[in-house]
Amino acid sequence: MENKVNKLKWPALLVWLIILLVLAGLIMFLTPAPSGIVNNSNLNLANTNVNEPPVNQPPEIIPGVKSLLYSDEKLGFQFWFPENAVTDYPQAANYLHLTKKLAAAAALPESMFAGTNLGEAVFAVGVDSDPAVVSDCLKLNQIENQGLGPVTINGVSFEVFSGADPAAGNLYESKVYRAVYHGFCYEAVELLHSGNIGNYTLGAVSEFDKVKFSGILEKMAQSLTLTDNLASGVDGAVTLGPICPVEKNPPEPKCAPQPYHIRIQITKTGDPAFAQEITSGADGKIGVGLEPGTYEFSPVSGGVLPRCAPVTAVVKPSAWTTIVITCDTGIR
Repeated sequence: MENKVNKLKWPALLVWLIILLVLAGLIMFLTPAPSGIVNNSNLNLANTNVNEPPVNQPPEIIPGVKSLLYSDEKLGFQFWFPENAVTDYPQAANYLHLTKKLAAAAALPESMFAGTNLGEAVFAVGVDSDPAVVSDCLKLNQIENQGLGPVTINGVSFEVFSGADPAAGNLYESKVYRAVYHGFCYEAVELLHSGNIGNYTLGAVSEFDKVKFSGILEKMAQSLTLTDNLASGVDGAVTLGPICPVEKNPPEPKCAPQPYHIRIQITKTGDPAFAQEITSGADGKIGVGLEPGTYEFSPVSGGVLPRCAPVTAVVKPSAWTTIVITCDTGIR
């Protein structure tokens, strides 16, 4: 009799167990998810950063076109440009108002403005350490029409200038950024070269979209970064003194050492083939990019006086060495 009762209990228990499991599943399904668990079907994107690009994502210079990074470790700068740009563009040196030394260029392909009066759209970078160029780097150039004031690009202050140079039915419009950084003058130029629409056969071409192409060049300019951890060289000044026969303590302002303009020959220890010459600016300042090594700076005087003692400078990787060259007038 007991075995018969047990046989009747087990099927009933099994049924009740199944019912309990079903009820538990329904309760879990209907209960709201606890904090920290996201229910994707009810996800609110209003306060998320889904449209914010990753930190290292390249800037979009032209929509739909991949951006590439140009980097010059020796001169210490980099910028982004569109993949379809022409980088072998030596004629861009003609558009550098001051430096005249082309370091890099990115010209938009002609296919982008075919059928318009636009002839060139170029972004160019020039770098020069000549003291005369560095001295004029932040000044309005004779080619430029006006100064637009300073701006900061990636932590570096640039002076901005604009120019419009008409020539034989052509117009060369430029926006120029220049900065002095570690003894170098950096110059970045946005250039639009167009033809006078009135010189074309009626209906042959259309007016180019200036806002569009200026915007593309501006994006390249805004991506320019000066990488101070890469360049190396020597900067400093040349001074001339004494100025007065009898110097007082404290010295009078008029008797203070003066900046001196002079040619300086540079030689490198262990490299007899190395020879370079620079000239200090009217303000006495010098600056020259050099590879790591030991160099001697020897001023070239045209006579017995002033006497300028040579100075030795040790240049370390990714660093600048500052020196002062003193020239003795012989006044006592």
